[in-house]
Amino acid sequence: IDIQNLTDKFIKKVDEIYSVKEKEIMTV
Repeated sequence: IDIQNLTDKFIKKVDEIYSVKEKEIMTV
């Protein structure tokens, strides 16, 4: 298993979720 690859995917996922949450907060 490539740790760097896993970390990269995890960071992307967290980044996406964070962006969505931020947009929701901005909308409210």
